Amino acid sequence: MKKGILIYVVVNLAITAVAKIHSWAEYRAREYNFSEWGGKVKNGYKVSLMSWQLPTLQLPTNGMMIVKEMLNQNDFSALFLFTPNQDTILQIRFSLCKDIISAHEAIINQFALMSSPKLYVREDIGIGDQGFSNSNGNNWSSYIFARNNIKVSINSNTNRISAKDIARQIDADILKKSLSREE
Repeated sequence: MKKGILIYVVVNLAITAVAKIHSWAEYRAREYNFSEWGGKVKNGYKVSLMSWQLPTLQLPTNGMMIVKEMLNQNDFSALFLFTPNQDTILQIRFSLCKDIISAHEAIINQFALMSSPKLYVREDIGIGDQGFSNSNGNNWSSYIFARNNIKVSINSNTNRISAKDIARQIDADILKKSLSREE
């Protein structure tokens, strides 16, 4: 009998946790006015990208940084830049989603899983179809955006590397490949 109760408690907790994530996603969707921008794009892409890799990026280096890549880990790929003492100074994660709306929903889902209540600011600065930024002004910056069916998240823990500058480089590559697929 105790075994049945334990299984019930574990299953009930799992269902409750999933429900809370969905309710957080719904809350964040309202908070970020998802209905105004979800699924909207700046270019009329006729096809989603079926594959994509991070382009070669222009990064400020001084010979002190180590790059590590994780590919196709849990439906996302990532690049991490470290100092020799293993402090992470740059994280780039991207997800290749099935379609445009899925990429936009992936942004909301990322916001729903964040522990920080500080809101990202939605920006229309020519990066991505939809873009959001956050920073403390001098030590770190973040930029999350979606272009076509790809969601990208960039976190820089140094003022030497701007998350927006990296986002511009990545976005230009996604846009070029998205538009060339249409021809």
